[in-house]
Amino acid sequence: MDSMMFYGIWNYKDNRKSTPKKIAVTDSWRRQQPLAIALLLHMGVIQMRAVDAAADDLAGRLCMDQDAFADYGIERITMVSGDTDWWQAISERVDWFTPITDKTMSLDLLRTDAAKDGPFESPDEYLLAKSVAGDSSDNIPGVPGVGIATAVKLLRLHGGLAGIRRAVESGQAKDKKSAAISLPTEMSRMLWIRKLFSKKPKIAIAHSLNSRCGGSFGIHSLLN
Repeated sequence: MDSMMFYGIWNYKDNRKSTPKKIAVTDSWRRQQPLAIALLLHMGVIQMRAVDAAADDLAGRLCMDQDAFADYGIERITMVSGDTDWWQAISERVDWFTPITDKTMSLDLLRTDAAKDGPFESPDEYLLAKSVAGDSSDNIPGVPGVGIATAVKLLRLHGGLAGIRRAVESGQAKDKKSAAISLPTEMSRMLWIRKLFSKKPKIAIAHSLNSRCGGSFGIHSLLN
């Protein structure tokens, strides 16, 4: 059985094509994409595409390749995207910027109220809280009635997902939201969603760099 179907995410990202307007926007971009690629190429912007990975996966691989920072003298990377999933790749040398609202997010800002639903102690805490709360923009369900802010509160109070489960089993946590999070089906779903959200480096990704194909992936592929 497909894991997305098993966890009730058979319509993952389907809402991006849920209205005629959204379909029109997607179709319009597909027509313009070849022109955008050519324009960026002539501007000297290095591009990387992969048949088996999305843009956020590629960004995660690049930004989390810490050895390459020293190897190639890279001081800082700024990720440009409107997708807050990219926050999990933020570090002391990686920040995030969205041209949609002109907002920046850094490791220091993530730990303040500048972060929506924050503050968050770390990118990992943000990722785990989002796994609990789900992501309506991608049609990923969360634990009913639990938003990111509540998820952060409970995760800190009990020391993570395992801590919430132990607190419920011992009778220490009697609230309905902790009980809902601790259900075996929810625990399995959240761990799977966390894996889905995670952009940490895993395996080499087949890629093309301005139509040149290669069998490995990383910052070295961009700069060599």
